[in-house]
Amino acid sequence: MKDAASIGNERRTLTRERGGALDESSREVDEGNRPSKAGYADFFARVAHDLRSPLGIVMHVLQRLEADLAIQLTDDHKALAKLGGRGVRRLQTFVERVALLAELENDELVVNLQPVDLGQLARRAVEANGANEPRSGVEVSYQEPEERCRVIADPALVSRILSELLTNAVGHARRIVRVGVLVDSSSASVFVEDDGAGVTENARATLYHRFVVHDARGGLGIGLSIVSDLVRVQSGEIRLEPSTLPPGRPGTVGARFVLSLPRAAVTHGLAHD
Repeated sequence: MKDAASIGNERRTLTRERGGALDESSREVDEGNRPSKAGYADFFARVAHDLRSPLGIVMHVLQRLEADLAIQLTDDHKALAKLGGRGVRRLQTFVERVALLAELENDELVVNLQPVDLGQLARRAVEANGANEPRSGVEVSYQEPEERCRVIADPALVSRILSELLTNAVGHARRIVRVGVLVDSSSASVFVEDDGAGVTENARATLYHRFVVHDARGGLGIGLSIVSDLVRVQSGEIRLEPSTLPPGRPGTVGARFVLSLPRAAVTHGLAHD
């Protein structure tokens, strides 16, 4: 991990670390006339672009109907509108993930490093998760740190990391998900843990690989790979540990993802706004 003083406030673009840049002749098509990885990334970017507008229109229509017809709507109609809005928000989140994946694959992600309050970002992530109505029966809590902790990071990217980790934790939890910030003299970390089944030894080897699905619930297999890339471009570290929560079922250890970021400065005292 880089020292915070060597990072400072900077704005940089993610650069390829896996074999150098692709030239234009090989960018779109590999041997055998198959799309290259960059070709797929460009396709993802176009899909995300084309879906943003119609999804925005649908959300606007739902919100206008709820606002303008609130008195006339029955409880059943309100429930349907709420369900429709939830579905659109899920699609919008999916589109943003695909767009971010395209930026990462095309080396176009801009990273804006600055001093930020890690506790504040963690608390807001938990609040946003609650607003998005997490899975029924799963309690998500936030453990307030005893002191403020500032790190050098991109606040938007840290929020994205925490959103991905929370989505993953809620999906696997039995009953409890907990988020908290750890501060000591040499490090600053935020953890997201659940009381689910944990991660098998076989899954650990490919945990952060693209498009690898590790359980029967399905999914695209991109969430944790995005987390890994976003941690790397901020000179941070991500590690997996057994959860400290009581086991959700006998014999399970849960999962605890710990994100560590370069320290900036610490203001002693309770961490509140």
